[in-house]
Amino acid sequence: MKNRAQSFPDFFACLQREYLVAELRYQIYEREKDKNYYLNREMKGKREAIESISQRNNFLSIFTDKWLMQKYKDEIYNEWGLPNFIYRSDNDRKTRRPKDIIAFFHKGVEVEVKTDSGSKKGIVIWTDLENGTVQVKIAGKQETFSYAELKRKL
Repeated sequence: MKNRAQSFPDFFACLQREYLVAELRYQIYEREKDKNYYLNREMKGKREAIESISQRNNFLSIFTDKWLMQKYKDEIYNEWGLPNFIYRSDNDRKTRRPKDIIAFFHKGVEVEVKTDSGSKKGIVIWTDLENGTVQVKIAGKQETFSYAELKRKL
């Protein structure tokens, strides 16, 4: 989270991570209203700020440096389970996190399921926020898995 006590380079790094999370939300949310918000408000505004700060201060950014882009993506995206979404505050986390989880593992999304014998592909049927699990249909059979046992392709 950004705050007034952090250094300017830390603020700039956080802003770039927030851009990548806004881009992720743009990809996973289905409603056109949400997509427009993340594209035109979040991503556009953050991109303009990042490019402006980068140019004024001669800083590398995720838009000019592939290594930096990959570094921040690696901090956000996990191989399995949920990505590391960024929230403005604890209150924002309480209200937004459930929506992020539902959007990430929404009904009909194809996922890969980690099993003892490797992995299998399946389709999300239901996400249970209370228990932190997702029901997945694999080869005609429904099974329940924790978020950590799933991988979503974007």
